[in-house]
Amino acid sequence: MKLFKDENDDIYAFDEGQVEQGYGSDLEAVTDAEAKAINEAKEKERFDALTYAQKRSEKYPSVGDQLDMQYHDQLNSTTTWKDAIAKVKADNPKE
Repeated sequence: MKLFKDENDDIYAFDEGQVEQGYGSDLEAVTDAEAKAINEAKEKERFDALTYAQKRSEKYPSVGDQLDMQYHDQLNSTTTWKDAIAKVKADNPKE
């Protein structure tokens, strides 16, 4: 796979056959490391723009995972669910 970026730093991947057909010819070639750095920066920018409630809600385990934790906590007398929720709250305090 060959990686390319456009003027908005959107990353595109094309295989050799596609590149030979001209795909990506209007884009700038980038390395794997450059593509990773661009994607990480865009994700950080997106996350930083979220409100407190959105940031915190993204950190919680899915409802299905939470229900599974609660089920196993009941069976095993553990506190996995409470610990997971407490960690999210501690790592993302109210603003």
